[in-house]
Amino acid sequence: MTPDAQELLAIAAHDIRNPLMCIEGYAQLLLRQDLPAEERAKLLERILSCSRFAGQIVGDVLDTSALDHGQLAVRKEAVALADVVAGALEALEHAASSRGVRVAFEGAAGALPVLADPARIQQVLHNLIGNALKHVQPETGRVAVRLREQGSELLVEVVDNG
Repeated sequence: MTPDAQELLAIAAHDIRNPLMCIEGYAQLLLRQDLPAEERAKLLERILSCSRFAGQIVGDVLDTSALDHGQLAVRKEAVALADVVAGALEALEHAASSRGVRVAFEGAAGALPVLADPARIQQVLHNLIGNALKHVQPETGRVAVRLREQGSELLVEVVDNG
């Protein structure tokens, strides 16, 4: 295994611990018999969100391998970027709330669609927002995702106070 591959594997193993701990914690809460059905449903949604995030990390590793071999598939379609940003934020909602980090979306909701691969855009956003969440202080951290028009382009910024 090359040094780069070893480093990638070490990073992925480290990153996947958080969603796995999230899944375990919520599963333990679900084992309690006294939870109302509504609370159980919320916990199940959070488990699904954490498992998707873990899957995304595994996907990132596989995509890196495909990219190295020139086999990464990219499909372009008209995408409402605000919807993709909102989806990424929703998927990372638990990671933010569990650390007491406030996340804001400042967006150009009516912005024109862009020609892009929504899965790849969401992947990049997951990485950027996830990194921001990791590096801000719990309870006082703030992460903002800004979507704004700049001339004929849309600009996405991930800004934090960490």
